[in-house]
Amino acid sequence: DILEVEGLSFTEAAPFFKDMRWLPTCELGDTADMEFDTAVDAEMLYAGAISFTVRTRMWINWPRDKYASIPIEVRIALTNMNGRVRFGVRRRRSFFSFVEEPFLRFEV
Repeated sequence: DILEVEGLSFTEAAPFFKDMRWLPTCELGDTADMEFDTAVDAEMLYAGAISFTVRTRMWINWPRDKYASIPIEVRIALTNMNGRVRFGVRRRRSFFSFVEEPFLRFEV
């Protein structure tokens, strides 16, 4: 059935960055443009809450098709996120990515 996502909210907590390291262009790969490409790696720590609500209906198909439906509503909150991130500029385009798999803690 329909899946609704609503109520996206952020707390006032901001991420904290530490252990920042400027990356020389030679570490960005063979396709790096020595004049325009650059990046910074940093450890990002976030302890706050990014939350949203997911709402749908589960249909019971017995004893016949669409016999009954049960409403389901789940609030999901990301409460903790830690990981190494990279801020960069490649070919004059900015990017942000995780360098490795981040640690994520959710509450449901």
